[in-house]
Amino acid sequence: MKKISYSLHLGIVGSKSSENGSGREIFLDYLKNKTIDDKISEPNENDKSLFNYFIVYKQIPIKIKVFFAETLNEFIFNHEKIKKLDILILALNLYDLNSINEFTKENFDEFKDNFSFWGLTFLVGIDIIQIFRKPVLADSLRINKIDLIKKAKELDFLYGYEIKDKDEDLIDFYDNIFNDFLVKFQISSPELYHLAKLYGEYLKKR
Repeated sequence: MKKISYSLHLGIVGSKSSENGSGREIFLDYLKNKTIDDKISEPNENDKSLFNYFIVYKQIPIKIKVFFAETLNEFIFNHEKIKKLDILILALNLYDLNSINEFTKENFDEFKDNFSFWGLTFLVGIDIIQIFRKPVLADSLRINKIDLIKKAKELDFLYGYEIKDKDEDLIDFYDNIFNDFLVKFQISSPELYHLAKLYGEYLKKR
């Protein structure tokens, strides 16, 4: 049995220093629940911002390496260590009005130049009050969907998302990612895709 799998390198940027953070951990929680190997889902011993997951999606084994950062500059400074990213997610807390201004076109262009990056891009607004069932204050202000869409267009991002439901919305979010890459995998390497599918079926049965 050839152990063929697909590999994805995912970068997630989101503040954890504000009072309620950005909610970026929900992306890891989802992958951790889907992994078929708990041993590799812990943070890397030498780098607490690096996580590894191994999932099977539509019979295809996928190894996912996730890099965490609070700013895009962290990725730029660590380019030599990271080397490659297939997907970039910018996560912001919808109840932190300043968070939408943390990401600029100039900063993203610098990131693209450093990584020669042309992968999938997502600007994701996370409704931490609904997801984490926090009390709603009378004076709570929220970044609206129109502003989120405007920011995604300003950054020239492919997708803008709002996540309100930790399960349903994340399933839809990751389905979009995985389906896109598996179609490319099947078209570019049909023989390897077939072998990967056989390995995935073996893993599911085991």
